[in-house]
Amino acid sequence: MALISPELINILASNLFRILALGNIILLLGLIYTYKRNHNEFKSKYTSGLLFFATVFLLQNIIVFIAPSARGIVFYSYITLEFIALAILLKIST
Repeated sequence: MALISPELINILASNLFRILALGNIILLLGLIYTYKRNHNEFKSKYTSGLLFFATVFLLQNIIVFIAPSARGIVFYSYITLEFIALAILLKIST
């Protein structure tokens, strides 16, 4: 007999990873702000690419946050690792 039902575990996991997706959205907004500021100053293809990169990830995370339909350990690992990577990218970009 399990102490916590599988349904409750799924609900808790879903909420945890929606919080991580929200964290990703916040980090990405910080990156977009930084890249936009740099693009306005340098006008290079590199900063345009970074701006595009961050915007695509932002759209992905908004979709994940609004309609988290994909489930499974692969999806959850992806969101967690993406959060860590974006936090590092924001730290070294500012």
